[in-house]
Amino acid sequence: MSTRFSVLYWKSCLLGAGVLLFAGVPFADSASAGESGAKNGSGQPVARLFDWHISLTGGSAAESRGGVAKGSGAGNVANKQGELTAEVVEWYRQAAEKGNAESQSILGALYESGQGVEMDLDVAFAWYWKAAEQGNARAQYHLGAMYLKGRGVAADAQEAARWFKLASDQGELSARCAYAISLLETGGSAESEKVREGLRILKATAAGGSCEAQLNLGSVYMKGLGVARNPETAFKFFKKAADAGNTEAQIAVAVLLETGNGVKKDLAAALEWYRKSAELGSARAQTILGSMYEDGSGVAKNAAEAVKWYRKAAEQGDANAQSFLGMLYARGEEGVARDPAEALKWLRSAGGAGIVPSQMALGLCYERGEMVSVDYAEALRWYGRAAAMGDAPAQALVWSMRSREPRMPRTLQEAREWVDKSMEDGNAEGNLAVGMLYLKGDGLSRNVAAASKWFRKAADLGNAFAQVNLGLIGQSESSLVRAAGEKNQAFWFRKAAEQGNAEGQVNFGRMLAGGVGVERNLEGAAHYFLLAADQDYAPGQFYLGMAFVSGAGVRRNEVTAVKWLTKSANQGYAEAQYQLGKMCASGAGTLKDAVEAYCWLNLAAAQGHEKSAEERDALGIGMLPEQVADANKMARLFFPQHSACTSDNYAHLNLASHKGR
Repeated sequence: MSTRFSVLYWKSCLLGAGVLLFAGVPFADSASAGESGAKNGSGQPVARLFDWHISLTGGSAAESRGGVAKGSGAGNVANKQGELTAEVVEWYRQAAEKGNAESQSILGALYESGQGVEMDLDVAFAWYWKAAEQGNARAQYHLGAMYLKGRGVAADAQEAARWFKLASDQGELSARCAYAISLLETGGSAESEKVREGLRILKATAAGGSCEAQLNLGSVYMKGLGVARNPETAFKFFKKAADAGNTEAQIAVAVLLETGNGVKKDLAAALEWYRKSAELGSARAQTILGSMYEDGSGVAKNAAEAVKWYRKAAEQGDANAQSFLGMLYARGEEGVARDPAEALKWLRSAGGAGIVPSQMALGLCYERGEMVSVDYAEALRWYGRAAAMGDAPAQALVWSMRSREPRMPRTLQEAREWVDKSMEDGNAEGNLAVGMLYLKGDGLSRNVAAASKWFRKAADLGNAFAQVNLGLIGQSESSLVRAAGEKNQAFWFRKAAEQGNAEGQVNFGRMLAGGVGVERNLEGAAHYFLLAADQDYAPGQFYLGMAFVSGAGVRRNEVTAVKWLTKSANQGYAEAQYQLGKMCASGAGTLKDAVEAYCWLNLAAAQGHEKSAEERDALGIGMLPEQVADANKMARLFFPQHSACTSDNYAHLNLASHKGR
């Protein structure tokens, strides 16, 4: 199975992800550190703290703000002088508790990244807040980033923009770019004052030689954010930053050269840009380069060389590289001996960082006894972590394992005994388990009415999954029964939605959109779709995208529709892939691109979407053989990287040679 990053993944997540992906200024510099120490007068321990800090972050402020992206957040606090010891963390803490704003900002960064301390986003937010309230620009920037991403606090784009503006006004470069992007994202039409101001800020900063602004401006043109989408212009800005040594820009240039997007396709040149970025220390580029050597894409296949680059990235903490390295050691290849200990080490690191394929691989190892002893509890733990990330196959495996695990009920009698023992505590999960047994027919005859009864018990105790199941059972009944029970379905879907359950939000939104069981309310439907979409729930992203296509409950905006449909399609949601393919084919909301359109339609067709197969074949008649070959390559690269899409789903990709004109 290929480990190569999908071209489509990079286009959506790298070239169009916005400023925070590209923010490359270290979390503090020596000048600001020294000034804070002097102003706060916190004594000798603080002087020692800043000596350590300056030696680790690379010297002068001018140097730290150079062209090479060095990472955000806590940056590389201990990448030059060894480990960040408990003693050094304590120096930071002492200074922070005495009111030193720079130390408070640094401590926030440590807690956000988990360097030297256990990661704790709530504590990170609190320290950033203390420093930001004192006017520390770097803390203001990171506070804005936490508000933007909903890390340690509820997501709030307006509050994020406010903090970005405060930091920007003090000359904080990353914040200036972030503030400009926030204006572009919230400004509405290209003619609005906010959009014009955002572009003015970015262009002026880029013209001043800022690699970060050039990088973000390239992203703006690539994404079509406040401007017409223009890969050619994007390439020019990426190239300026890349020539100055910015590693993220070098990757962007490589991606465009590899895909021929905005520039003539040149695989050799793309490889050299990936290599330049990797040799400058970019973990992302090192991971890509490793995958190229593993797959033999643009270079001779060389597993040992792949391991070399994966390891460089993995040791920097790149979770994708850790996952690929673990997988490679797990199976072994020519030039790389199978090494279970190394495989488990890196898979656990990646799984702990939230990489779903690694979590699934570990679950499989423990379930089947591969490289480890059989341990169903540990298998369930890893599958459970993947399920919590929204992975549908993992969720199915969790239910499957729970239904056969000794600690879970496997017959009606066992289930009743299990529930009876915990009823004093009002055990909703026990009732849910019995309902699932009846619904699935595990250990007893399938009985939907009995399942509904047990789901009702769990739902009354506030279990959102049971509430969703009650609604879904109502949808599956006959039309007569369904018509009588639509209000009841809406009631349970709403209950689940109000608890933040994404599936409930989508189902209630659909009922609002159709006026089924509730009064029709398109604005309300769009609201619930957005709530689900913000949880990265693929169906929510799809329905929100379609609302923007039609203008149902929101202002019609095909560019925004493409954004949400792409998010859903990248998770393997077939209907979103189909709609996105049609929009790419017609140029609605994006540049007209037959290759990308064919790829999306092909991916949807591989999941059994009949209309996609028809439209893909019709589109292919007018395409050159090289274009179809490129589209097929993109499709091949796509499916192994999306955990919701198994190889079985995509076993029937239309990869036959093209016989068009």
